[in-house]
Amino acid sequence: MEGLTIGRIVHHVSQLEGQVGTTEYAAIVSRVHAAHHPENFSAGSIESCAESHNDGDVDLFAFMESKPVPVYNVSYSAEKLPNSWHFIEQA
Repeated sequence: MEGLTIGRIVHHVSQLEGQVGTTEYAAIVSRVHAAHHPENFSAGSIESCAESHNDGDVDLFAFMESKPVPVYNVSYSAEKLPNSWHFIEQA
């Protein structure tokens, strides 16, 4: 995904269990996953055992209530779906 790099600041859309609606938090990208689909590899290969990732899947440190919280395997969503991330809107 163009513009997505480690260290980039994005928004994490969080929805905690029992929470009505979502909350957006500033987050720093700590890892960018390569797009990878295990079903495209032969059975029994190391790659077939790996997790499936789509373009834009990342690990983040989200600053929830002023403390960094690691959030793993977060998918991109332009629609700001719960438990996703998106680029910060232009001011």
